[in-house]
Amino acid sequence: MRNRLENQLDGLSRYAYCLTGHFENARDLVQNCAVKALAARKVPSDEKAFRAWLFKILRNDFLDSLRKQSTEDRLLRELMNDSQIEGNNLYEPNVYSIEQRRINILAVHEGLAKLKPGQREILVLTDMVGFSYNEVADLLQVPVGTVMSRISRARNALLKEVDGAGSKVATVTHIGKRK
Repeated sequence: MRNRLENQLDGLSRYAYCLTGHFENARDLVQNCAVKALAARKVPSDEKAFRAWLFKILRNDFLDSLRKQSTEDRLLRELMNDSQIEGNNLYEPNVYSIEQRRINILAVHEGLAKLKPGQREILVLTDMVGFSYNEVADLLQVPVGTVMSRISRARNALLKEVDGAGSKVATVTHIGKRK
């Protein structure tokens, strides 16, 4: 169990940072998730189910902590009901120089930071962590069609943020279908 959990820590950390926006809070969230997972009596044996189970623990723990903070009720509503985003590669390989790629990545990170929390969440789940649309739908407890429409809206929002910054960033594209 411990090795299985350790294999997921990188993705859990990225997701936690996406949710919290702070390294310290993200670290605490991952630690709480690990404690709960290690204390669980029933653990999924299938690796994909185990991974989804961990992310669900982390997300639920985050939502619980938001519910406790009355000053952040608005953020909770956005996270639970708002749009989300998708797009696999942020640039075409071998098209730009290394410097241009770095600029693109920085511009996208800045754009992500300006998106609504739910939009950032979907991007991280699909593009950074690598969940399929079905896995995201299951994790967020919404239909796959809802995930797809949220991804579309959030992708457009990200492009507006990146274009609004005056960057010459390659279009966010989705390579390969996830179903």
